[in-house]
Amino acid sequence: GAGTWKFATYTPPKTASTTSLSAPASATVGDNVTLTATVSPTAATGTVTFKDGTTTLGTGTLSGGTATYSTTALAAGSHAITASYAGDATYDASASATSTINVKANTGVVLTADSASVEAGTDVVLTAAVTPTAATGNVEFFEGSTSLGTGAVASGSASKTVNQSTAGSHTYTAKFVANSSYNASTSNDVTVAWTESPLPTVPKAPSENGLVGGNANGLTAAIDSHDVITVSNIPSADAGTTVNVFAYSATPMFLGQVTISGASLTVDGSGLAAANHKVAIVTTDGTVLGWA
Repeated sequence: GAGTWKFATYTPPKTASTTSLSAPASATVGDNVTLTATVSPTAATGTVTFKDGTTTLGTGTLSGGTATYSTTALAAGSHAITASYAGDATYDASASATSTINVKANTGVVLTADSASVEAGTDVVLTAAVTPTAATGNVEFFEGSTSLGTGAVASGSASKTVNQSTAGSHTYTAKFVANSSYNASTSNDVTVAWTESPLPTVPKAPSENGLVGGNANGLTAAIDSHDVITVSNIPSADAGTTVNVFAYSATPMFLGQVTISGASLTVDGSGLAAANHKVAIVTTDGTVLGWA
């Protein structure tokens, strides 16, 4: 009789392959990061796909058992990178283990002071402006090599208050402290000068010879057990006037500047030596309003 024979095409079994991935553990935003996949056996041909999590970065063609892919597009943060070999007619597909790349962003710090020159004992605020403004972490402030402490970055800024009790110039810097997402950076120098407090200006006293009966104006003066001098009987027309108060005994002594309240004023007399003293009140332009 007659019959038809049908023969199947023989497909030999493929050989297993293995894929490993070489990637840097860390990088900076904008770096050219090269990923290298090694496929065994080295005779394998075809392509390797590189992924960041589920996102495909690109592919590389095998040559001598290796394939590479380079990218500058990795953003700041942690990236889980894998390499997958697609297989060929002879070798099965395979995938690498995950390699983690921690990509950091560069930072910059600009330091300013709210005052460049102040009197000794005055607070000065140092402000470190950090870029990018999204950076999180801490800024450490220094005077020379001495740490003054740290401040947390908020909205791109951190601050530190400094004060010097004596006159002199002091130079400060600020450093952004590196963390898992951002690289360290150092600011410019800022110098602040603390100056001596100016001595108070002592107004010139009228001559004691000018204190005569005609300008006493009926004032009276008394000193209490706490050395507070009270001058009374001041004409009502002088109420609200700011005057300089002097005591006279051998040489005139400035007791202070006060404003007349009603018909009297008080002033500290603790600096007076034991003696009899005339007390005069004088306008800021030198006119004697009265004495006692």
